[in-house]
Amino acid sequence: MPRLSEKTLELTICSQISFFSGQLMTWFGLTQQQEAHAGFDACTAIHGRLFVFQFKASSVDTAAGARRFHAPHGQLTALQTLCGGTHGVVFYVFPLVGNTAELTAHPDVINYTWLVDVADIPPLPPPTTRAGNLRASGSHYVDVSPPVATF
Repeated sequence: MPRLSEKTLELTICSQISFFSGQLMTWFGLTQQQEAHAGFDACTAIHGRLFVFQFKASSVDTAAGARRFHAPHGQLTALQTLCGGTHGVVFYVFPLVGNTAELTAHPDVINYTWLVDVADIPPLPPPTTRAGNLRASGSHYVDVSPPVATF
């Protein structure tokens, strides 16, 4: 099955949030250069409150049945700095819809999407391999098996 791009999921989820909220919303998306610096994809204000989202995409399941995502360490630390420990502002977005077959089966992507409040993630050291070496990708694995996300 063709994998869904992160951008497809980002646009779909933003659209569905706007639809289900019943209000006209303005979404601010970043350029790739801005995202590399700030660590997030999009933000919006709802009832005068700012919400920041970092979307992830994956169509890979672990042997234990969790959906596996990748979170670059630099991005995680940028998001943690951005939220400054304040809850309910900065979120990772983990849709469990990752390919066209899953999208066809679950077009209401919001109901198959899990948010993780970045303020709930403790500071993590750079990711390592099982042998204890720094992981070449620099990314943490995030295994999502609702309602738990394990970094």
